[in-house]
Amino acid sequence: MTYDLECVTVSKRFGAFTAVNDVSFEIPSGSFFSILGPSGCGKTTLMRMIAGFDEPAAGDIRIKGRSVLGTPPNRRNVKMVFQHLALFPMMNVAENIAYGLRCRGAGKAEIGRRVADVLERVGLPGVGEKQINQLSGGQKQRIAIARCMVLEPDVLLLDEPLGALDLKLRERMKIELKLLQHQFGTTFVYITHDQSEALVMSDRVAVMNAGKFEQVGTPQELYHAPASAFVAGFVGDSNRWNGRVTAAEGGVLRIETSAGVPLASAASGCAAEPGAAVEVFVRPEAMALAPPQAAVAAGTNPRRRHHRQPAVQRRQQPRAGAHGRRRADRGRLSHDRHRGGSRSGRGRGAHLGGGADALLRPQGVSTMADRNAGRLALYLLLAPFLMWILLLIVLPHVGIGYLSLREKVAPRVYTFGFGNYLDFISEPIYWNTLLRTATMSLLVTALTLVVAFPVGYYIAKVARHRSRAALFLLCLIPLWVSDLVRAFGWIVLLRETGVVSGLLQWTGLAAGPVELLYNDATVVVGLVYTVVLFMIVPIVSTLDGMDDSLTEAGYNLGGSRLTVLRRIIVPYAMPGIVAGSIVVFMLTAGSYLTPILLGGKNSMWFTEQIYDQFITRYNWESGATFGVVLLVFTSGVVWLGLKLSGQSLAGTIARS
Repeated sequence: MTYDLECVTVSKRFGAFTAVNDVSFEIPSGSFFSILGPSGCGKTTLMRMIAGFDEPAAGDIRIKGRSVLGTPPNRRNVKMVFQHLALFPMMNVAENIAYGLRCRGAGKAEIGRRVADVLERVGLPGVGEKQINQLSGGQKQRIAIARCMVLEPDVLLLDEPLGALDLKLRERMKIELKLLQHQFGTTFVYITHDQSEALVMSDRVAVMNAGKFEQVGTPQELYHAPASAFVAGFVGDSNRWNGRVTAAEGGVLRIETSAGVPLASAASGCAAEPGAAVEVFVRPEAMALAPPQAAVAAGTNPRRRHHRQPAVQRRQQPRAGAHGRRRADRGRLSHDRHRGGSRSGRGRGAHLGGGADALLRPQGVSTMADRNAGRLALYLLLAPFLMWILLLIVLPHVGIGYLSLREKVAPRVYTFGFGNYLDFISEPIYWNTLLRTATMSLLVTALTLVVAFPVGYYIAKVARHRSRAALFLLCLIPLWVSDLVRAFGWIVLLRETGVVSGLLQWTGLAAGPVELLYNDATVVVGLVYTVVLFMIVPIVSTLDGMDDSLTEAGYNLGGSRLTVLRRIIVPYAMPGIVAGSIVVFMLTAGSYLTPILLGGKNSMWFTEQIYDQFITRYNWESGATFGVVLLVFTSGVVWLGLKLSGQSLAGTIARS
């Protein structure tokens, strides 16, 4: 017999804790094999070793007879359906399924054909253009399986994929999973703690406990012939007694429970001697209600159903007559009054415990006055923020727009028009300065992203709590002082007699004093240092929400580290990248002190032109015009960036 998967004395330890302890099993080709056990027993650790995400401390794992120890996940022909499915939310259905084929270098025509074929086989033709959030739970399950099966794996691993589904859908998916496995003919290894899933779908089941396999067998063997007390108690429902063996003869054990009840049981391989302590498990279907002892003495079969009153006495219920109904109604209404609620009945038993208001206003439904009061409270809470927006943002911008349209025709005589804008357009130096500022701001944004993305990824996905705090603290340092103090700090470091120049001379890298100020490179470095935190924060916020199983799925489906970064991590982080880029670009384009102090007279920053118009020339109309032009121009650049990145402003804000 050929085996698709073999595990030979596999063990895994985490420090002093042994998660998987000397596990061995083999799975024939085309089987549905389940590993059943409670949470924390080592199921997922074993599956991760099979998939290649963890290496065993001892033992061997073989696929189709070949050892895969040391083989990375993207080079094993073992695919995995993760617990939360790990479908890529930034891709549509067809792109999700095609991901693994693209990693293998398949052509466009082949990808289209194979994607359409696998969608047909899982019963979802024509859904390739749908987004993942447009699918139902059952459809997502089938897409996750299709994404793996299109790669024709030797073994498909399923890590509790039904856990997040509601009960009815979970019951239906049990049948669909088994049908899909039979249709594809691929070996399925299914991890679950739900015995009904394992017993319904599996050809063979391994029951796992505390890192070991307690028993491997068919569902019928596990249920009717458990090999240990754990299997007997974990698989199916059982009544359990502790007792001692009083006699063992003819393959039958005579047992007396701790409550003094005598029992008889087939030995079933149990070699207990008289006096040995044992546990007795009895399935509910193996028990029957016994008639009175006299009937047993008369030879009545206790397994036969009886219509006589059972030995267990039950409290008699009132008859269904009118008197009984009235008495029940009175008891129910009295209970309602005690609770302070209301109950609507039929006939003479009806009672409105809460009066007419309770009938007109059911519990949990507010009146119009309640809703108005809630709205008023909300408006009062928002009032300070709205006033801040109005006074410090809206009104100043309205005032700037008003000034930009005012033209001076004589001393203290003004008219309205677009003359200020025409003057701006007709002067090349203004346009050149604006374009230079935009270009430099884009360069600062790009360099900030290059610096911030690896830092943000490390903080979000790698660093522990203390490391995260320390890194954020380092990023906050530039904001602890004002722009002016920060810029003068750079001047102290970079001027001709500064620290850096002295260090270069001391090491022999420079023959004399070096002037590092008053050039574009210094301006760019100073601005990147100032705004890097505004790029890191949205990236960290976005990547914090990314499930680690997405990157693991990318590797499992055949992607290299570079492929996973380019096609999964960066697209997922794109809302944070776009949000950070917008903030950094706007802050950089509107910066004044840093370009002027570090760039000197050669900085040619557009905000210097605005300052010159307002303060030096005292031409507020031209200064306001320049401000409006800067706002419109930078907003246009942001809009173009959103279009090119395929992001929306609302979606970017929501996800970052």
